[in-house]
Amino acid sequence: MLKNAVQAKPNLPTSPASAISGDAQAPVVAAKNVWLEASGIGGSTPEQGKLLGGAQVRIAQRDGDKLQLVLKGWQMEEAPSIVCQAKGHQVMPAVLSDAVAATVQRGTPETEPDTGQSWVPVEMTLWSNVSDLNTNRQALWDYSKDSYQKACAGCHVLAQKTHFTAKQWIGTMKSMKRFTSFTDDEYRLIQAYLQNHSKDLGGGIKGPVQRLAAPTTARQRPPILPSWLSGWRSNSRARPCVARLQAMRTTQGLVALQ
Repeated sequence: MLKNAVQAKPNLPTSPASAISGDAQAPVVAAKNVWLEASGIGGSTPEQGKLLGGAQVRIAQRDGDKLQLVLKGWQMEEAPSIVCQAKGHQVMPAVLSDAVAATVQRGTPETEPDTGQSWVPVEMTLWSNVSDLNTNRQALWDYSKDSYQKACAGCHVLAQKTHFTAKQWIGTMKSMKRFTSFTDDEYRLIQAYLQNHSKDLGGGIKGPVQRLAAPTTARQRPPILPSWLSGWRSNSRARPCVARLQAMRTTQGLVALQ
């Protein structure tokens, strides 16, 4: 490991509370606790899920410093506690408790042709506070681009964001994290930027990425819960979700969650 981690830590680009209004898009800057009811915010009710940096939410209404948020995404049928941004891609905007997962509105399942996996479009309504949001998504990407360039170009030739697929960026970023001083929120936001501008999601090539056909006997692989969420997932309220995902991966002969 390098003796001195690369330092590249500008402040996270959040909007002031006064700039957050109802019926507007507001990307998430840092991990946010969410609840099913507004009364859960600031009270004794344990958090019922998390929105992760890079998630795109719509503000349905504002009540003081409390926000009702609408999140849309996709889920694999076998992983109702994990929300992905796009069908067939491990870009993760949220993790949910069983209570929230039970309230998710689910559409008609669709089969991803390259893998045979079944994905379901979902929509959910959640409550959170007014912090850690930005009304300008480009501000998040500008911050992430600058941080990525400063941190990574100091050690090696900078990989173009369209060089890897969204899934490949997960492993690439993980292998480099120990050489930086990024916090979990900074790391997640930069990863979200790279995934959203990747080969298969960012327009680096036109049309779907060519993949090897999945064997007809292959089982579906649930999305991998990020290891940097260890603080929340080690909590007793999150253990059922993690245990279920781990059991699914173990039965499929996959590597254990780290």
